[in-house]
Amino acid sequence: TNSSPKLIAIREEMKKHSIDAYLVSRNDPHMCERIPPSEERLRYISSFTGTNGFAVITLDKALLWTDGRYYIQAPQELEKGWEMMKLEINLPKWDEWCAQNLKENAVIGYNPALIPGKRIETASKVVG
Repeated sequence: TNSSPKLIAIREEMKKHSIDAYLVSRNDPHMCERIPPSEERLRYISSFTGTNGFAVITLDKALLWTDGRYYIQAPQELEKGWEMMKLEINLPKWDEWCAQNLKENAVIGYNPALIPGKRIETASKVVG
């Protein structure tokens, strides 16, 4: 297989609950830049250690958006099955990618304590 065991496991859960995409941020519930190891969800699922990252996991893709500070580091750290997406003005951000690649009315899973409601509201308008 071309995916890490962690991706395989999360995709199995996604299938069980009819989730088309799952969002993973690097935030903790307090939106701190420095977070304790127990809150490093993005690092756990992808092995990416940078301080700026946001992931979209679908049943066939695992994408990590990050900025220019990590364009060399991220591809070296990401586990099998992950693809780095560049955060650039002229490239699609995660919500735009979802709108272009997910089916209409796709079910997107996320932890509301970790991703601000405004971001999800914006994404929902983009996805439909």
